[in-house]
Amino acid sequence: MLFGHLSDLATMPEMNPALRHAMEKALALDPASLAPGSYKIDGETLFMNVMTFETMPREQKQAELHQRYIDIQILLSGEETIDFGIQGSAQDVTPYNETDDYQLTDNIIHRQTLS
Repeated sequence: MLFGHLSDLATMPEMNPALRHAMEKALALDPASLAPGSYKIDGETLFMNVMTFETMPREQKQAELHQRYIDIQILLSGEETIDFGIQGSAQDVTPYNETDDYQLTDNIIHRQTLS
């Protein structure tokens, strides 16, 4: 996991070049100016979902797991708390939704929190 400010993107040498490229292409579209929706960046392999919503207490949300896509979270305004764990730490997951590439869980062993 990488955590930082968008202004630090150019000075994070540890970032994988493909991840850096994806973030730079997404940010070039100026997501703060876009209406909520899904935007293709590179065919079906790279897209950006722009969302506006009220965050909810952790007890009312479930963690997401993805198998095909990497979920890059860029918070443009407001506040959010994100719980996460290492691979294999999710327990009692819902059946995999292949169409939308996700599973949900309430149970992450050794959960970490980013606020």
